[in-house]
Amino acid sequence: PARVLHTPITNVEELKFDMIGQLEEMDRSDEVIIVIDSIGNMASKKEMDDAINEKSVADMSRAKALKGLFRMATPYLTMKNIPLLAVNHTYKEIGLFPKDIVGGGTGIYYSADNIWILGRQQEKQGTEVVGYNFVINVEKSRYVKEKSKIPIGVSWEGGVQKYSGLLDVALIGGYVVKPSNGWYQRVDTSTGEVVGISVSSSSGSTAFDRSAIAAVERVARFPEVTVLSISDFERYFRRFPLRFKPEDLRY
Repeated sequence: PARVLHTPITNVEELKFDMIGQLEEMDRSDEVIIVIDSIGNMASKKEMDDAINEKSVADMSRAKALKGLFRMATPYLTMKNIPLLAVNHTYKEIGLFPKDIVGGGTGIYYSADNIWILGRQQEKQGTEVVGYNFVINVEKSRYVKEKSKIPIGVSWEGGVQKYSGLLDVALIGGYVVKPSNGWYQRVDTSTGEVVGISVSSSSGSTAFDRSAIAAVERVARFPEVTVLSISDFERYFRRFPLRFKPEDLRY
């Protein structure tokens, strides 16, 4: 597309010269976003020269070159209000409880406003993979709480699911309760009506699960909660699991 400028780069120094040169020509009013893909896998000029000259020596300049790149580019990006998105790889540190480390040295950590580490799990229907459930782990951020986890569902057919993570947000906010054994439920504190029901832990019998949901739907509302203060409701009655057994009903 005409709005996209693709610049092939072979080494860190080449990227540095090209990007700084383009940033010099940009104004704060320019609507530009810079994307660098796989920056952690980029070689240094020395590494490339050694390969061309068939020298098998360790390269100690790459981390320094990457750190210098971000040190020089960050003031331009900040003053001209230009976002930069750098895609990178991670690796596991060595230790008893290893965590994910972003490759490319410390320059990226120091300069970044946000560092997101993505994990994923397969979404299956039976044995067929129909998509992925991604989790964005907020490693560093100037805008949201660090160490937050943001779930995003992506299916082959529909792409990004528009309600991804909504249940997780509702659980954290206390709007939905997840009992250890029972049903998801939300209660309207002004009317006592149960809004939405889904099975949290199945009995193993689809027919029994359906009859239990139908029983809650027939009750429809718990008027006792309407006379409670919000603080009492949140403290004592927000968790209101219903457990069904074939021989009786207990709550």
